[in-house]
Formats: sequence, C-alpha cells, structure tokens
Amino acid sequence: MNILGSRSGLAILLMAATLLSCKQQRQAKKIEDMAGEFIPVVTDSIHKGDSLMNAEIAPYRKQMDIAMDSIVVVSSREFYRAKPNGILNNLVADMVLKEVNDTKIYHADFCLLNYGGLRRPLPAGPLKKSNIFQLMPFQNEAVLVKLRPLGMKHLLTYLYKTNGQPISGLEVHYKDSIPTQVYIDKQVWDSTKAYWVVTSDYTANGGDRMNFFAERDSIIYSGDLLRNLIFEYLDSLQKNNLMLVGDTTQRIFIDNSLENK
Repeated sequence: MNILGSRSGLAILLMAATLLSCKQQRQAKKIEDMAGEFIPVVTDSIHKGDSLMNAEIAPYRKQMDIAMDSIVVVSSREFYRAKPNGILNNLVADMVLKEVNDTKIYHADFCLLNYGGLRRPLPAGPLKKSNIFQLMPFQNEAVLVKLRPLGMKHLLTYLYKTNGQPISGLEVHYKDSIPTQVYIDKQVWDSTKAYWVVTSDYTANGGDRMNFFAERDSIIYSGDLLRNLIFEYLDSLQKNNLMLVGDTTQRIFIDNSLENK
C-alpha cells in the first residue's frame, strides 16, 4: 500500500517529522534521530486525485528530505562488508565501541555485531544522513553484556562457524576451528574471566543464533541506538574537519590447512 496515499501514511510522516526535532538522550552531543527506516519519497507514486493529501504531506516530506540530504561526513573510500574481515565490519564495530566507552559510564572490553545488520555499503565522498539510515535502518539499541567464560568459548566457536562477524577490540586466530590465539582489548584472553561485550539488543537476546549471550552474568541497556552512536562518531569527525578513514586491520585469522588436506 502506498504510505502517502492514506491517513495512516500521514500519521507516520507526522510522527517522523515530530521525532526529527527530538534530541538524543545524551544531551551533550545533541544528535537527532528519527524513528523507523528511511523510505525515499517517490512523487510519482502519489495518487493524482489526492491533492488535499499532497498539500497536507508536503511540509513534512520537505523537512524529511532536507534532513536526509544533509552531509554528515566525507568518506575517504567506499566501505563494504566481507567475511571473515571487511572494512565496513571494522568501521561500524569500532564506532560503536568507541562511543560507548567514551561515555565514561560504561566500559566494554570488545564489540560484537551481526553481519546481517549492515544493510548497505557506504560510498566514497560526501555521506548523507540517508546513507547511515540505509546502512542501519533498524531501531537496535546498544547493550552491554557481561559474558561468562562458557559464553565466551561459545562466542569464539560461533565466530568460526559463521566465518566472521563485525568485531572491535577482539582478535582471534583459528587453526582448524580451534582458537589458538585470542586477544581482547590487546590483552591475552583469560578463559576463566567474564568479559563485557557491547552488542545490539537483537543479538543480546539470541538474534542471528547468538544463543551464547544467554550465558551472562548481567545486561545493561544503554538507551542509545546503534545508529545514533554512529552519528555521534561522524559528528565528531566533521566538527574536527576529519574524513572518515576506517581501519583495514585483519581481526579474524582462519587457517584450515589440515582440514583441506
């Protein structure tokens, strides 16, 4: 159904326009967010007979279009996802981990996100707000999970079985499915220790079969959307006249030489 051709569609746009003016929870950064996935408005799709509806929608559509066309940063290159390592994987996980830890309220040892949550690549050149909504259209919240040792072991097994996921603060070397070297926050992994992981509320509750998060001591819902953390990171770059560069460092190393013989 055409969302612009019904009263419910108007209600959606009114809600989005109202939310556009609402401030993000962390007042110091003053990052704004809109609820829902960004849907480009196609003028041709509006019924010609809906002239009154068009007139009612036009101001909100214009406000949304202006907001979505605003430049949030200039990118030095194209960012795309890949397995087991991808520059987009690294970028998004790095941004989330940094912004969570910069609050000084929490400290996560590392970040783990889901590969399927990265919906679009980021192009080189000026990035618009719409590019970020297309990258991450979902209303997923940043969550901190204190993962028990058994959960950590299952997490490492999951990373191998899925051929990698977006991670930051974590480096894993596998030899025929066995994690032989693991570094967390640049320190050697202690298999007897619980670690704080920042992830999304979706994965923390078992999304993408991340059932190992059930092996947790505690969970903290930050109240910040992952997408808003990305906007905060990019806002800081723009204020300091910096380009978006990203880290190409490999984080997951898989050697299946014996299995392939």
